[in-house]
Amino acid sequence: MSKFSKAPEINEKEEQVKSFINGASYNKPNSNNKKESSELPWTNLDDTEKTRSMNVRLTKMDLAKLQYISNNTPFSIQSFIYKHIRDAIENCIKDVI
Repeated sequence: MSKFSKAPEINEKEEQVKSFINGASYNKPNSNNKKESSELPWTNLDDTEKTRSMNVRLTKMDLAKLQYISNNTPFSIQSFIYKHIRDAIENCIKDVI
């Protein structure tokens, strides 16, 4: 036979912790939670105003390929990167919002 005749009492602090944990929830973001355009951080920004530059680390091979593209197409390295990054940003934003 066991030594305990009833379950041990839970103190108030443990009860509060259990209540907090049971009340917590996580809502995974999904496409149904789309933000209104007024909430987006770029809503009131000027699309033509250029900002400071940003460094991008490339491998020597990638840089050589960009230089080849620049030498053999109408694109400069800067315009090629800007066009493709901007397209990628827009596509990602469509998926996110």
